[in-house]
Amino acid sequence: MRDSYHKMLKMCNNAEELESDKWLSELEETSWLNHIKTMLNGANMLIKPVRAGSSALIHCSDGWDRTSQLSCLAQLILDKHYRTIIGFEQLIEKDFIFMGHQFKKRLGHSEKGSTSES
Repeated sequence: MRDSYHKMLKMCNNAEELESDKWLSELEETSWLNHIKTMLNGANMLIKPVRAGSSALIHCSDGWDRTSQLSCLAQLILDKHYRTIIGFEQLIEKDFIFMGHQFKKRLGHSEKGSTSES
């Protein structure tokens, strides 16, 4: 995931690549869209039983990343409140911040050579 993200970020920050006729094929090579597809499929698996009146339990391998991502994505789709600015802030707060998501680690701010001092 991180490797795909870095490839995509590099590609989007390069003006020459953005203007390239090969942009879509280069985007595909990052595998970023495969990660997005996987998350959308997972959210869809959650939404179906909830819309049918059942409950859904989410817990991925370590509980830090995909669990929060899937939960938030499903809630964004199911509840229009979370598609407002205030609702989106609440969603990030309750499903990432209160759950102890490792933003600093995931964003690479704790990696050696980072511009962050912490």
